[in-house]
Amino acid sequence: MPMHRSLNHDFFKTWSADMAYVLGYFAADGSMLKNKRGAHFIEFTSTDLLLVEIVKSSTGSGHAITERKR
Repeated sequence: MPMHRSLNHDFFKTWSADMAYVLGYFAADGSMLKNKRGAHFIEFTSTDLLLVEIVKSSTGSGHAITERKR
């Protein structure tokens, strides 16, 4: 059963300072992936939790921020 999280799906439709920041951050430290079930995701990699929280807040995301051990 898929988990539905909140997200502003129209975030990139209107140019704003927040949208430009998130787009630039994605270009620098983001990636897109497709999981085994066919769902598409974007992810951001950073050692600065505050930057990831800013992206989460700006996009209206309800997704969890997790730490990936390498």
